[in-house]
Amino acid sequence: MALVKLWSHQAEAVDDFCGQVSDGERGTVVAACGTGKTLMAAETSRRLSADEAVVVVVPTIDLLAQTIREWRAYLGPAIGPVVAVCNAVQIRQAARVAGIGLHEGVEVTTDPDRLAQMLGLGRVTVVATYASLPVITAALRRLPACRVGLLVVDEAHRTAGAPGKPWAMVHDDLAVPARRRMYLTATPRIVVDDDQPVISMDDVKVYGPVVHRISFATAIDLGLQADYRLVVAVVTHEELAGWKLDDDEVIAVHGRTRPARMLASQVALARAIRQYQLRRVLTYHNRVAAANWFATTLPDAVDLLGDDERPEQPLTAWSVSGASSFAHRARVIADLRGSDDRPVVVSNAKLFNEGVDLPAVDAVEFDDPRSAINDVIQAIGRSLRLGSQPGKVATIIVPVLTAEAHLAHGLDQRAWRTVWQVVNGLRAHDERVEDQLTTLRRTSDTMPDGLEPGSAAHDPPRAPSWLTTIGPHVPDWFADQIRLRMITATSLADLWRRQYAAAERFHTTHGHLDVPVDTDDPDLIALNEWLHDQRSAYNAGRMGADRIALLERIGMIWNRHEHRWQTMVDRYRHWLADGNGHDRLPEDLRLWRNVARRDQRLGKLTPQRKAQLDELGMPWQTSAAIRWVDGLAHLRAYRRQHGHLRVPIEHITEDGYPLGAFTTQLRQAKRRGVLPADREAVLDELGMVWNVNADAFQRQFPKNLAVLRKFHHEHGHIRLPSTHRLYKWLRSLPDKDLTAEQQAQLDALGTTWRGKPMQDEARKPQGLGIVAGCPA
Repeated sequence: MALVKLWSHQAEAVDDFCGQVSDGERGTVVAACGTGKTLMAAETSRRLSADEAVVVVVPTIDLLAQTIREWRAYLGPAIGPVVAVCNAVQIRQAARVAGIGLHEGVEVTTDPDRLAQMLGLGRVTVVATYASLPVITAALRRLPACRVGLLVVDEAHRTAGAPGKPWAMVHDDLAVPARRRMYLTATPRIVVDDDQPVISMDDVKVYGPVVHRISFATAIDLGLQADYRLVVAVVTHEELAGWKLDDDEVIAVHGRTRPARMLASQVALARAIRQYQLRRVLTYHNRVAAANWFATTLPDAVDLLGDDERPEQPLTAWSVSGASSFAHRARVIADLRGSDDRPVVVSNAKLFNEGVDLPAVDAVEFDDPRSAINDVIQAIGRSLRLGSQPGKVATIIVPVLTAEAHLAHGLDQRAWRTVWQVVNGLRAHDERVEDQLTTLRRTSDTMPDGLEPGSAAHDPPRAPSWLTTIGPHVPDWFADQIRLRMITATSLADLWRRQYAAAERFHTTHGHLDVPVDTDDPDLIALNEWLHDQRSAYNAGRMGADRIALLERIGMIWNRHEHRWQTMVDRYRHWLADGNGHDRLPEDLRLWRNVARRDQRLGKLTPQRKAQLDELGMPWQTSAAIRWVDGLAHLRAYRRQHGHLRVPIEHITEDGYPLGAFTTQLRQAKRRGVLPADREAVLDELGMVWNVNADAFQRQFPKNLAVLRKFHHEHGHIRLPSTHRLYKWLRSLPDKDLTAEQQAQLDALGTTWRGKPMQDEARKPQGLGIVAGCPA
């Protein structure tokens, strides 16, 4: 029995997951920030895996500690033994911040053997960081019969992207066998790369279907999140001049310099704090140095404002980043939790997007453009948490530095880029925004053209309720100008028609819609992204029949990976039909075939695809000739990429080829004298390193010799103390195959290296008078 009762929206999410995800399946829950995804997962584990191991993976140590705290509070004894798989020192610090006693039934380990023992105990809850996934996989390899009951992947958007990224192993049922996988995110990440295989959250084979969704709008309507307002806070160059500051890229205030745009952001923030009575604010920066700079110089900027514009109470400014100590983070979070009315501003870089448990804040400010819509939404989510304010309206501040002359006609300049990024982020995750803009768009379409902003006849519909502008030099009609820019920029139907026309032109020119990805042409890049969006909408069942028909009329490729597969199968068939064999394929065909072989070994190749290749006589068990050709091609590629052939023994290429093992086999064959002379000659010409250890010794010798010379210059000898890093290296020299030149270089420093160099006389035990292995 759970110790805490779920809210109805949480119970519905759990019901949907348990009802729709069967053994061997996976599913995704998309729920807005602050809706309680952690407890949804805890309850799911109670229902589905009461007697089985449960593994939860999270991106950060902070989130790991918070997850343990919330699961234990919710499940009580039903959680079973708890194991934290992460850095022991960091988890102790994070646990103190989260208020967890690690001695109370929480074991911390990174030992696969110990973890394997724990996984065999029935219900055990393992919480690990993504970085510790190799420990999980190693432990499960020791338990071939063990299958995790439930694998919970929190902040699952972090696992999308390139298949080769380390965190991607969480999707692999061979690496982490689990009866069910539960993916949790507020911001699904859809990855656009139609040329290379990618992991995208719209791929149901990887993430399963979305079994439950709580959108931003739904969360706000249910009272789970605060509503919001977007404040475009404008500071003009003329204001900077009015304060008798140099209107240059860098401005000094009270003797401390900062970029002009940073000063504008600080002024905008101070005005917003005063106007909206904000107490707790996060500012987001792209660089750690910028966050530190902003916080350090913020009080100077406040001093520039008059009494009617500055915050009513003195403010406190902090800066924090991923590099900050846990103690510093704890002080900052404690100040945010304080109950006084003093404004507290925390400038952060690369920390407070996700994975850190923060108290509710009143506002966020974006001081730099964000590279991804997901980043925008994760940051906004920080301000939408209600805390103890049921009627709260969160404030999203976007500062803009511009000239007064640009206020009416300069909305496309670079200074407005962050505004449009935030608007697009809101539009992508709050369906109310697009609905409002559509209504405004219809109204504005009836207006006569040619009217000047601010004129008596210019009376467009007002800006949406969630948009406002502040600044002493901003005209009353300026918010409406932004509104007009937004509704023309976000007309989805018009955008679809324009992009469809571009796709139609491409098809007319090339006879297909296989648009290249490796291009610098901005039009083709935009077309590729649009085509990917259409595939996502089609696969999710969100595309109407009329649009499907239009796209199929011009040869739409609904599944790019399947299309690429069929294209390669056809090329393989034609290659063989022309009288070529299986052993001398072009490089791209050979790589494709190797991936197919790897997938077959791992059980990932579908029966249909295997049948296609069987029909072509695919040699699944490669011959010695094919192995040589494949291996040599991979060696050439490795040489081009790295400039040498010192291949690590464990190295596996991106297409799954075990190049390290192949290279080791070649070296062993040469040592045994069974490597054919023609192959040895080819490898010698390529620069093959036959003795890796000897090669490493030779490469390191000049550096070590320089260290010895410095020691000799300072001490007059080379009798190194046993604590010296070259002590063992020097002892090994008599057994090395040194050149005459190297021996001469060492002899110039003394001949003790030829024996067994002992410690410096000052460090020898009393009574032993031995130097270089001979009686003194």
